[in-house]
Parts: sequence; C-alpha cells; structure tokens
Amino acid sequence: MIDEAAKTELDLYLSNDGRLYPKRKAIIENLGKKAGRGKYEHAKAYKAWLYLVDDAAKGYLREHAGPGASMRSLFPKLLRVELAKELADRYRPAPSGTSAKPKARTKPRPKAAPKPKPSKPKPKPKTPKVCTSSGYAYEFDGGTKSWQTSSDDHWDIVMVDDKPGTLLGEREIDGARVAVIKQGKRIVAQTLHHVRRC
Repeated sequence: MIDEAAKTELDLYLSNDGRLYPKRKAIIENLGKKAGRGKYEHAKAYKAWLYLVDDAAKGYLREHAGPGASMRSLFPKLLRVELAKELADRYRPAPSGTSAKPKARTKPRPKAAPKPKPSKPKPKPKTPKVCTSSGYAYEFDGGTKSWQTSSDDHWDIVMVDDKPGTLLGEREIDGARVAVIKQGKRIVAQTLHHVRRC
C-alpha cells in the first residue's frame, strides 16, 4: 500500500526545489523530441522520471529526514515508481513535440501605441563589490572553457585573504553553491556564507 501523504510530500518537494528544475525541464524536452520523431513510448516514459524522483527523494532525506531515516523506509521503491508514472502522465508530450499540459486561454491583447524612444541611454547597473573571507576557496585555472561551463576539475582549492572583488555570478562546485568573484586577473569562488558586501 502506498503512503499517499509521503508521495504528495515528495511531489511537492520535487516541484518546488529549484535545483531539480533543470532536470525536470530536460526530461520534458527530451520526451517531447521523441514524440516529435514518433519514437515516444508512454509505457517506458516513467523510467526517465524515476531518475528525477530518486534525486528528489535523496535531497528530501538530506534536508528534512532525521537520523536513521532511509530512502527505503520513507519513500519505498513502489511509491517512487508510482510518482514517476504520475509525472509521465502529467507531462505527457503531444505528438508535435510540445508538452500536453494545457495552456491557459488568453484574450488577444489590443495593440498598444509605440512607446517614445528615450533620449538618454539608461545607465548600466553597477556590478556589486564583494569581499572574500580568509580561508579556503576555489580558484579557476582557466582551461579552455569559461568559469560558468567548466567542469569542477578546473577549480583548485587555495587559501585566500580578505580581499575585495567583483561578483561575477553563482554556480555549483563539488556540490556546494558558491559565489564567483573576480579579483584582478584571478577568478575565485567561495561558499555563499563566506562572501560579504564590502
């Protein structure tokens, strides 16, 4: 017998965790492409969703489960497979390759009058200045890719001092969310709770 409350809890976690959104979007797109080529098999589609459900269950356990809790006890395989099948039904692609999820009907908007062109260009937003904390950080070794798309292998662990820099953005390195900072010619990254405005 499936625990419906646990299944709903896992479904809500999966739907609201931003880290799982790119995976969910990729599954929808891949199954849509298969449908567009006529190679989609709905009976097998749940297997793609099962990977996402398993990732959600592991994340839920890390964040919310107490000591001694296991994925088998909290979210048994039968529950996870059932949720994966529901997701396959929920996001079943249309034959054209688009998602079959119904879109809200909207009334056509009346055409608005063209806006006058501004006389002065808008100033570019200032890039925030941040400071690293003394301690361990990652340093980008350059490589052939940019810091956004490079693998974790291009980031070396180094010691850094309190030093100001320009915030470039965020990414994940070795499973940790980090802020990426440019300090002169050097690009470093530190976990978000170590970086502060200066």
